[in-house]
Amino acid sequence: MARAKLSKTAVAGALAASVVTGLLGALPAHAISGGTPVPNGGYSYSAYLRVGAEKACSGVLVDEQWVLTVASCFGTPGQVRPGAPAERTVVSVGRTKLSHGGGAVSEASQLVPHADRNLVLVKLTEPVPDTWPARLPTASGFATGEQLTVTGYGALAAASEEEDRLHSATFPLGGQAGATLTLGSGGAEICGGDLGGPVIRQRDGNPELGAILATAPRRNCLGETETSDATTAVRVDDLTDWIKQQVLAGRANPALTDGTIVELKNQITGYCLRGAVTAVCGGGRSEEEFEVVGSGEYRGLRNLYTQKCLVPVGSGVEYMTCGSGEQHWLITPGKNGTVQLRRSGNLGGLAVPNLELGARVVQRDGMHPYDYQLWQLTAKGKVRHDLPQRASLRATNAGLPDHYLRHARGEGWLSLITASSPALDKADATFDLVPGLADSRCYSLQSRDIRGAYLRHANGRLRLDDNNGSPLYANDATWCARDSAAGNGVSFASFNFPDNYLRHINGEVWNAYKGGSQWYETPNSFEADTSWAVAPPLKP
Repeated sequence: MARAKLSKTAVAGALAASVVTGLLGALPAHAISGGTPVPNGGYSYSAYLRVGAEKACSGVLVDEQWVLTVASCFGTPGQVRPGAPAERTVVSVGRTKLSHGGGAVSEASQLVPHADRNLVLVKLTEPVPDTWPARLPTASGFATGEQLTVTGYGALAAASEEEDRLHSATFPLGGQAGATLTLGSGGAEICGGDLGGPVIRQRDGNPELGAILATAPRRNCLGETETSDATTAVRVDDLTDWIKQQVLAGRANPALTDGTIVELKNQITGYCLRGAVTAVCGGGRSEEEFEVVGSGEYRGLRNLYTQKCLVPVGSGVEYMTCGSGEQHWLITPGKNGTVQLRRSGNLGGLAVPNLELGARVVQRDGMHPYDYQLWQLTAKGKVRHDLPQRASLRATNAGLPDHYLRHARGEGWLSLITASSPALDKADATFDLVPGLADSRCYSLQSRDIRGAYLRHANGRLRLDDNNGSPLYANDATWCARDSAAGNGVSFASFNFPDNYLRHINGEVWNAYKGGSQWYETPNSFEADTSWAVAPPLKP
């Protein structure tokens, strides 16, 4: 695993070439002295880091966009600062032989050092496509003498055409003290460029990451001076939670908070996801809008038109009634600011099968290019589940101060109501916002002074009618709240006509579709007329 020393001139030239090509093929490397050459495609999570002009380390992919290595690759352990690396760092992942290409090459954008171990997480500017990260530790602890496999790009004992190939070797565990493992003799030698590489163990028949190579005597390493260091590794078997926390923090996206309404536009076609097919963006309104559900590693996507959740089924997707297990999607960064939507245990994400308009989306496999699964995710607002139980709804139009939604003569109106207005007017403009009769995630507006009567739409007009218990009444009396498109207040979308909104116009209140055929659906001032301030109740 040793690597031959490069002159400054050679290194500078190789780095310049990598700037142009984005590849590391021109940067020679050499690997574990006495180790076994890894066949193409083996240990594809292994990483090679070039730090500045002369330093190189090994590492391991622990997430599509994160590599774990030793902090000493970037400076003195304990003194490596979080943030952008001080020197340009180029990382190659999945490239078994560096001069042969393949795999992925990316620059490092961020360092996250561990507080008290010689470890650092390295964030890549772009995720590594189609490569499984190393399996993270499932439990802590090691057994004395257990066999551990290491991989690295360090020096060989002598020059060879295989000197830039990843090598592996197996060592017995010699001992452990705190967070440090000592490796026994394994017939191979660890060299400088191997440091930071993964130490793999077997658990329940599965290989998983157990530690990271930290020090080595560098014996029989071409171009290196032997040291008195033992061959040691830093334990990571108890750091799974720390790794996951940093990865999740690195994925933070304001558009992916619980309740955010998002639009998904495919990067390669420019078409939006409408239901389960692609369509020209903007024509489908709520059919193209999804509510993000959940705040953990996996999220759900509830379509605002159907109020059903997008669920991966087989090689495609279906819409199903949302339930407690609706968080199906691992939403991770893609190239150029895009995202990928993947289900558990699948490298491929939600993708277009071809470039045609109206194509039904699929779960990507090896038949589809990687870029087919990249989506531009745009926040369109936020679903509101946090409204008070009793409130009055005030118009937000600049020219209509103190104008409130009220019922009178069985219909909905917009009226001027002030502190000096009669108590009856105030009561008529006060409503209990209860869980929606048709969907508890939405709201129904029950009259404050006529119990059992709710605001519902009928033939477009807003009415106050007694609840007759019918499904039609429940649907007509259910309103889903979201941030107003006007930028202030809340809008209420009809449950059974998701693109229609509670709108005031000429003092009347209607269930209106922007740009529809009725006079009250004029697009003029539509956003302002459908925006409501949820104010304290005029009659508590």
